[in-house]
Amino acid sequence: LGNLLSVFNNDALQNMEFFKGNMPAQYGGRLSSVIDMRMKDGNRKKYGVSGGIGTLSSRLTVEGPIVKDKGSFILSGRRAYIDLLTKAMHAIDDTSPVVPYYFFDLNLKANYNLNDHNKIFISGYFGKDVFEMNSADDVFQTRMAWGNYTGTIRWNSVLSDRAFANLTLLVSNYNYTFGNTLDFGESDEGMKFDWNADLLDYSLKYDVDYYLNEKHTIRAGLVNTLHKFNPGKVTGKNNSIDYDFRIPLNKAMEHAFYLADEFKVNPKLTVEMGLRYSLFQNVGKTDAFVLNSEYITVDTMSYDNWEIYHHFQSFEPRLAFTYRTGENSSIKAGYSRTSQYVHVASNSNVGSIIDIWVGSNKNIKPQLADLYS
Repeated sequence: LGNLLSVFNNDALQNMEFFKGNMPAQYGGRLSSVIDMRMKDGNRKKYGVSGGIGTLSSRLTVEGPIVKDKGSFILSGRRAYIDLLTKAMHAIDDTSPVVPYYFFDLNLKANYNLNDHNKIFISGYFGKDVFEMNSADDVFQTRMAWGNYTGTIRWNSVLSDRAFANLTLLVSNYNYTFGNTLDFGESDEGMKFDWNADLLDYSLKYDVDYYLNEKHTIRAGLVNTLHKFNPGKVTGKNNSIDYDFRIPLNKAMEHAFYLADEFKVNPKLTVEMGLRYSLFQNVGKTDAFVLNSEYITVDTMSYDNWEIYHHFQSFEPRLAFTYRTGENSSIKAGYSRTSQYVHVASNSNVGSIIDIWVGSNKNIKPQLADLYS
């Protein structure tokens, strides 16, 4: 929102890393950058409440122990009230515009020590942006909403005095809607249009860190993700005629394995070497369009449920050098090859506020990038 409000709730964040180059091998699926955010665990000693009331938004955070010194939780939420504020200003001065927009988000996390070697973490995020505008006579309405939700269960296990592992199960959903209504006053007269779409992911990850010695730290892991694409469902009416149209649903599976070594050559120089292998598979049940060289549909192929009908794969080497020149300064250089199989489809000829998320397929190739930094 014009940089007036942060995308992130700082009350819930413990730390954040931004990789715009030298991307480590454990990260993938995107071309050029990754943001790794870690939430606070919550206070294990005592309960606490904090918050703040601002001009455009307010926030509230509650945290405390589940069992003292064994587990804790944190719950943090925000709500922007630009819509309420501008409505109040408009009531005082009708020349003041109303901005019919607001957002809310909620972060939550809980953790518990099963024993000295095993911990369980449960976390979630829910957020939504809403824009809804009505004409002065309520004849016309336009509405937009977009949001995310994620849920994660992570089991942290200490395998030995040199190794630990994380097993993670997560689900994420990005959804968006767009619509408008034009009411002529009669029961059968009017127009209505609603577009609903979402991208739903289920992932299972297993990561292992092994401290070989004081110079070498080995990291390895694998991840499997099921993508469910709902590019769009359109419902509405034109006077007395109702319509219902859906772009074909489709699924894909994305797999990756990585192996990396962080080598501390000396107190000043660190070298991180890694290799990531990724595999993307298109699976049914779906109808896939066959296009000619001019991108005109010439045929439609139908595939059974879970039938693999196309795939892509990529080997992604990673190499990074860090040379510390002082306590707060360093020189970095590196190379990474990255691949991205999930895309936002857009029409360059027609401007649109609708996001259409699609996976790579026979007609849409994956994006590949070689990053030097």
